[in-house]
Amino acid sequence: MNGQFFARLGTFLLCAATLAAQEIHINRSGTTPLIYSLDDVNCLSVTPRVDPVSPDERCPVTESAPTFTWDFAAEGDLSAVTYNLKVVELQEDQDFNEALELNPVVVDATGISETSYDWPAGVVPQETGAYLWRVEAVNNGDVVATGTLTPFAFFLADLPFDARELCCLENLLQNEGLSDGIQAGPLDGVGTLDHWSAAYGSPTVVDDGDGCEDAGYVRISGDAENGDAIQQTLAPGMTMTQGSNYSLTCCARLVLDGLEPADHVVLRAVAFNGSLPGGGAHPGPAADIAWIGASGTITSVEWTKVIFPVWTANKDFDNIAIHAMTADGELLATADIDNVCLQVTNSEPICTPVETDPQGEAIIQPQWQGYLSATTAPRTDEGSQDNGFVHDLYDYIGETTTDLWYENAPDCFTQGGTVPEELETYDLDAELQAMGIPLTAAELGGLLERDEADMPVAVPQVFAPIDVGTALPCDYVRDKDSRFDGRDIIFIHGLDPTQFCDHVSGDVRARETWPASPGQFMDQNGYFRQRARTYWWTHIDTYLNHPNIHNRHMVVAYSCNQGLRAAVHAVLAQIAAAMDTGQNVEPENGNTNCFAREAVIVSHSAGALVADVAMAIAARSAWDPLIQAEFGNVSYIANRMRAHIAFQGAFNGSGLAAATVSVMNSPLVHVAEIISRLVFCETLNFNALAPVINQSILVDLVPAVTQSRWGWLVNSTPVPTLTAAGGHPAGLPVLQHTGLLPGLDDGVLSMDCQCANSNPVWSNPSNFHMTGIPVFDHARLLDMGIETSRSWPYFLDQTINTGWNRAAAGCIAYNSPTGMVQPVTAVSPWPHNPHARYNNHFSFIQSAADHNSGPDFDQRNYKGSSPNGAVNSEEVRAVTDNFAYTSGLVHPDIANLVREERKERWLSVTFHVPIPRARFWPPPPRFWFDWRPVTIRTLVWRRTYHRLQNWQDWNMGDYVYVYTLPN
Repeated sequence: MNGQFFARLGTFLLCAATLAAQEIHINRSGTTPLIYSLDDVNCLSVTPRVDPVSPDERCPVTESAPTFTWDFAAEGDLSAVTYNLKVVELQEDQDFNEALELNPVVVDATGISETSYDWPAGVVPQETGAYLWRVEAVNNGDVVATGTLTPFAFFLADLPFDARELCCLENLLQNEGLSDGIQAGPLDGVGTLDHWSAAYGSPTVVDDGDGCEDAGYVRISGDAENGDAIQQTLAPGMTMTQGSNYSLTCCARLVLDGLEPADHVVLRAVAFNGSLPGGGAHPGPAADIAWIGASGTITSVEWTKVIFPVWTANKDFDNIAIHAMTADGELLATADIDNVCLQVTNSEPICTPVETDPQGEAIIQPQWQGYLSATTAPRTDEGSQDNGFVHDLYDYIGETTTDLWYENAPDCFTQGGTVPEELETYDLDAELQAMGIPLTAAELGGLLERDEADMPVAVPQVFAPIDVGTALPCDYVRDKDSRFDGRDIIFIHGLDPTQFCDHVSGDVRARETWPASPGQFMDQNGYFRQRARTYWWTHIDTYLNHPNIHNRHMVVAYSCNQGLRAAVHAVLAQIAAAMDTGQNVEPENGNTNCFAREAVIVSHSAGALVADVAMAIAARSAWDPLIQAEFGNVSYIANRMRAHIAFQGAFNGSGLAAATVSVMNSPLVHVAEIISRLVFCETLNFNALAPVINQSILVDLVPAVTQSRWGWLVNSTPVPTLTAAGGHPAGLPVLQHTGLLPGLDDGVLSMDCQCANSNPVWSNPSNFHMTGIPVFDHARLLDMGIETSRSWPYFLDQTINTGWNRAAAGCIAYNSPTGMVQPVTAVSPWPHNPHARYNNHFSFIQSAADHNSGPDFDQRNYKGSSPNGAVNSEEVRAVTDNFAYTSGLVHPDIANLVREERKERWLSVTFHVPIPRARFWPPPPRFWFDWRPVTIRTLVWRRTYHRLQNWQDWNMGDYVYVYTLPN
């Protein structure tokens, strides 16, 4: 209650008085009567009357220059009314009238024309000082109304919480003090409370007069998984609204009764609709259940005001529950809870972390020292939590079916962190020298700048038109319960270094060429066909070798010792033969009639480039006489392809190919030897390898050549292409970080290449802008939720060769290969845009895969990263175009299968702060500070991960074969 209440009570009493009364005296201050005559009383409004609005005793003033506001009600012309404002200091437990008469005047303003007045500049309030103010209304020199004496207090301490959150001004909850309708005992048993009930477990109502601010409270216990919870259904009009921010506070204390070993307790609040699951287990997030947040670690056995972090409601909710838990596994803890307040707030969720030292530890600021609790030490806690599906959490911001929705999201996902000194002082040039490579990183990276004119000239080859033959009858009905809705599958392998090694070692079969020796490619025992089948064997065995899977498929072969033109011709010829005669279609004992009436190409690495160019040439062969002269009219092949799935595709070639080919015949030939032995064959006759490389598909895989010679065909493929890319932390860091593999990569190909990014290769890596800070201050970019053996290489991949305030991106700017939401300020435009794509190419999945696992996806760990073999197993959705869904390329179910996990470190600090209190009845009115412990939870660092459901147990292949081409 406050003085305004009594002013309104006085009005009511006046209106209820008898007409015979001539004068009524209402003594509010204890000394000076306020006198009203009936002539001055209007039962609808007191005329004239001044009502103070703010500030008042209910909440401390947290700005150094508040604005005083008041209302004035009167009849008649108010144009001549002015106001006088007086502010005086106020001592605790001092009579208000005595303070007004005796204490120093802080503000004495007259002739104010508006019903507001700003605290005067130059007047410095006390940090925790109390004041009293009063307004007089003056008309023609006469005081016509005097406002109530109103106390208020400042709290200007620089602490990591908003002191206004201590004030429960508009509680959405009923029975805040947990005392109304109280009956001690198990809640919903013999124990009762108005508006509160047991959500699960066995909360107990206590009525022993030892509550926080009143008699009653509730006792709850719990561990990390199970426990007790209380709940309340919010009244109509008081429910939580989607998109609004909420502040939750309560009184709590740790109970140590000798039974529970935990030295702390944590309270978690849950918003929900309907009812919570029974059984006593703490509820996880779901479509109608959201975590409001958790308190800090409560270690005090005295009543403590607890401020939960501000929460934004992701949808409308009409119920709240609070349970007790611990952060330490199965330890049981007990808490008392009282004075629960939920209210709408203008504050925002915590996105600014506390300052940390070079070791990443939170710094207790000097200005906090005077307010720190003498009995409760600061405490940090670190952990992870699954927050549920992204679409449940953020659809109120905008559609989350593609991974560009972050444009509208607050930049609060990834905060804090410290870059270790070893990363800040990383010297790549020194590492190159140690490997015996006499080049700087810039010089080695410059090998990518070679253009097509600098490349070796391939020996001219003559190709005859492909014999299209006569198609077999179409009497095959596909099993629509199999992969890709039962469609036939054509597998096109990638770069096979063994072919180089066998060629150099003298294997005459590896030296055969297409089309001179077609048997080596098409016969069952042919060398290149055997190599292709070996390449795909594990993949096919994993995804097609099942009694209920009946996809027909074929593996096509080409020689990596020849150029891309030969590979394309060989692939088209083999597909034509399979379509027309069933040659090499598996299973061999099955029906091969009309193979690939509607087919799916599955490629890996260089096979993606072969597939794209082959389909573009096939489509053009319908009308281009130059193409018909070499390939014949094979346009029906492209017409019958439903889609192309590219695992880690070499759409833009590889910098490793550029490094090898560029220095093969230069004075730096030993550099090429080092690279070749690292990438291709550990033991080889390097002098014999050079001429093989110069005629091989590696020349076509030099990025400048790939894009200038073949990029226009990649851009014109008629077959929709879905990409699955890898970004691995291991590989060859000394080569990756030079710019040969710019940005994130899988050890062989950059992610820009794998994502079919159409930016010029000279501009790579694609990137996004961060806050305008130097590159090695990008602490938020460091993935602190994974092992350092992984996070450090990722950090270097993203920061080397990107520019002052930019970071390299994967297929999408907003998520890393591990799923960590990136600190994006703005997505870079062309020529660095990470979302640029070749026409008809659509990114689908990015992962932590290394290239050498290739299509061998029988394991869920994409090769342990050095030096400690840490697991790389994440998969992240990377859809940038809704066409992937609307075209039927991707099953719409996956649009809602992205989950959020947060890994965070929090600092729980207990302060001893003054909370203003006032009493107006019985008179005289009094004011005092109630110094109470207040525990807050402030952020040290946060890393948020958005990954596909089942990422721990699935890999790229699983998602591709389950969620693509559903019909």
